[in-house]
Parts: sequence; structure tokens; C-alpha cells
Amino acid sequence: MSRLPPRQGRPPNLPEEPPAIPIDPETARDRASYVRSLISRTESLQKEGKTREEIEAALPEFKRDYEKLFEMVTRPGGYHKQSLTTMLAMLDRMGTGQLSQHEASVIVGQRVFDTFVKPQVSEQQSSSTLQ
Repeated sequence: MSRLPPRQGRPPNLPEEPPAIPIDPETARDRASYVRSLISRTESLQKEGKTREEIEAALPEFKRDYEKLFEMVTRPGGYHKQSLTTMLAMLDRMGTGQLSQHEASVIVGQRVFDTFVKPQVSEQQSSSTLQ
């Protein structure tokens, strides 16, 4: 079996990804609002001292429709709220037609890189120059 060379800019040995499903502005706006309401209700339940299981029972649609987001928001110790705020802001901007889905994805990716990856790389570079 012959191997094809990797596509330009794509690491080898990764499967092809399907294209993103386009999202229209109205859907983006509605989705951002819906997710915000689920998060707000979750945070209210957490403030009342409800367990993750009780929150899941009260908001089964959150776990069903956005399982990874539900897990993140209900994780012990909390989550990085600014990252989620950025993602929802990008959905809002897609909803007003200010950004395309691709543009929003690039902005979110850059912010995630700047927040999580860049500090780790800088720290590793600093510690390797001290040795």
C-alpha cells in the first residue's frame, strides 16, 4: 500500500477531518443565548450546593446536548471562564454577521494558544536556559 504525502501544512498520520458544518447567523445567536442560559442555571444550582448528579437531573438537556461543556462547567475546581466567554462572544459576532465561522475559529484558536500554550513554552524555554 503506498502512502500519499501529507497535505501541505498538515501533520502526517492524521485522518482527514470532515469540513465544519456551516452555521447561519440566527442559529449562532440562538445557540449562544441557549448555552449562556444553561451555564447560568448550572451556576445557580452550584451556588445552592447541588451536586453534579443533581444538576444533571435538573438540566438533562445540558448534558445531552453539550456533554463536554457540561463536564467542563461542573468540574470540581471550576473552569477557565474567560475562554468560554470568548467562544460565546465569537458566536454572538457570527450571529450579527460580523465574523464568519472560520474567522471566529481562528480568533478562538489564537486566544487559546496565547492563554495556555504560549506561557508553557515560555516557561520551558526559561527553565532550559537556566540549566
